[in-house]
Amino acid sequence: MGHGVCAGTENKLSTLSDLEQQYRTLRKYYENCEVVMGNLEITSIDRSRDLTFLRSIREVTGYVLVALNQFDYLPLENLRIIRGTKLYEDRYSLAVFLNYRRDGNFGLRQLGLRNLTEILGGGVYVDKNKFLCHADTIHWQDIVKNPRNNPVVVPSNSSVTCQKCHRSCNGRCWGPKEDQCQSSLAGWGN
Repeated sequence: MGHGVCAGTENKLSTLSDLEQQYRTLRKYYENCEVVMGNLEITSIDRSRDLTFLRSIREVTGYVLVALNQFDYLPLENLRIIRGTKLYEDRYSLAVFLNYRRDGNFGLRQLGLRNLTEILGGGVYVDKNKFLCHADTIHWQDIVKNPRNNPVVVPSNSSVTCQKCHRSCNGRCWGPKEDQCQSSLAGWGN
């Protein structure tokens, strides 16, 4: 396995006007990338895009921003650590908001971050994702290094349509399937 290291971006919410170009740029940046030196910004990606190339990412040194997207699943399944050396709005190393289409019935339904066990700097902001489930089942205190000093803002109410966590997950999961339990290895360096 090659250690693909790639540069992140600092565009915040400003995006290219062309959605096709926005997707192609994202893909060009992160295909075969394992370590993002900087921020991973996923913004304005429309609904039917293949994002499986994001599975290669294991570590982000800055922040992760996921905003203004319309896809239903974020395949950052192997992201294990967000270092938070740079923070979004000087506060958050994971910011996920406004991921749905205003006039449509679709948007982000699952975070899919099932290997995320460490956020070393900064807090978590998850809000205004109309269809998102399970963000409130995650024990963010186990992931965020210093939850007392770093804000964790997540909606406390899963939408009515959310499925329960699989029974083997003890009520903590990233999605309803058995392999989507929140890992309890946080802090053990695995």
